[in-house]
Amino acid sequence: MKKMYEDAALRSQFEAKAAKRAEQFDVNEIKQYFHVAFTGL
Repeated sequence: MKKMYEDAALRSQFEAKAAKRAEQFDVNEIKQYFHVAFTGL
């Protein structure tokens, strides 16, 4: 039970952080970065 609770708590913390990070970053900007990074290989 304790492990299940801890896993759920960690997951909810991660999801909250992920949502905040998604607001900070522009998806198109990230796509452009990866496009440039991988076409240079």
